[in-house]
Amino acid sequence: MDLTKLVEQSEGLFVYAATAVKHISGKGSPENRLEDVLKLHKGLDNLYIQVIEEASEWDHFSTVMGSILCLRHPLNVKDLSIILQALHEHLTISGIRSALGGCHSILAITIDDAPIEPYHASFRDFLTDQSRSQSLFYPPATCHGRLMIACLSAITRAVNDGDRAPQYAVVSWYYHSCSFLSAGGELEELRDEAWELVNKIDLSWVSVWIAEALCWVDVLYLTKVKLPTKVRK
Repeated sequence: MDLTKLVEQSEGLFVYAATAVKHISGKGSPENRLEDVLKLHKGLDNLYIQVIEEASEWDHFSTVMGSILCLRHPLNVKDLSIILQALHEHLTISGIRSALGGCHSILAITIDDAPIEPYHASFRDFLTDQSRSQSLFYPPATCHGRLMIACLSAITRAVNDGDRAPQYAVVSWYYHSCSFLSAGGELEELRDEAWELVNKIDLSWVSVWIAEALCWVDVLYLTKVKLPTKVRK
């Protein structure tokens, strides 16, 4: 009976069935989780709403989820933590895993070297479409703005500490800035924070950024370019 109803609710969508099964087998009583799923109206969006509402109770969930949705390309837990610690010091590897503690039915979160990404593209589409996600909506411009600030902060910190700037930050901060700066005036607070960081950029910062960016995209002639002594390893 329950299985038949679950099949009916999936409306023939494999992603619904797969997400429901992963959610039901998560923490807590499978019977109670199944009962909650069966109470939902048909359609994938309603299932996503239930999963996200439960998952959002974990600390720093919103920051981590918003970042995952708008990354230029998926990152593993370690690389993501290097970027996000610029936003919040508690977003270490264990902090990110904790923040995503309720997301195993919607995100692939495995070993440290594997990228974190949604099991299905429909999940990102859902959360970035306000007509569907409503109060759970993640404004892409805001997410890009936070990632831009995280990347700029990560590069600046590396320059100041004499370390090598994170790969993702040096090749992606401008990508996020383009998506952020095209947004409207509702992001003034983020804009102020971004401009404060930009105003701190000096020639040494630019030199490190360009050299590192070229290195990470495998430009062969970089072998003729000497990195500043302070960032050599």
